[in-house]
Amino acid sequence: MIGTIVNTCTIIVGALIGAMLKKGIKPQYQTALFNAMGVVSLAIGLRAFITYMPQSQYPVLFIVSLSVGSLVGYMLDIDGWFNRLTTRHSSSNLGEGLSTGILLYCIGTLSMLGPVISALHGDNTFLFTNATLDLVTSAVLATTYGIGMIWAAPVLFCWQG
Repeated sequence: MIGTIVNTCTIIVGALIGAMLKKGIKPQYQTALFNAMGVVSLAIGLRAFITYMPQSQYPVLFIVSLSVGSLVGYMLDIDGWFNRLTTRHSSSNLGEGLSTGILLYCIGTLSMLGPVISALHGDNTFLFTNATLDLVTSAVLATTYGIGMIWAAPVLFCWQG
């Protein structure tokens, strides 16, 4: 659970730093930081996939899970539902920022595998790596959307906890 607590705290710290910098990071630097975090996430995800997929007893389950999950999500219009919900309950663009942040923090290889590996093997490496990525990402998001980005931290805690 320590990895989840650290990850949650880094989102809070990143949001506080970003709120203090408020507009201190130019848009082109924000884009560069997001691109860098995306490349790092992709590389880590690919490494995990390449490492653990051959060890899987059910590799077809991965393909089926992604296929069924994508179809069900599309048919239920989860993205549209979420966008309508955040638009309805937010007078600023904080809803957009929170939805972006929550998706970035919670829907990724490190956020999904990290808690499982931590619980099964006591290895928090994925969660600590995710915490580092989330620190930078939350700081950048908070420069755009404000201190309200701190509300993504409890969502991540519940998701990983």
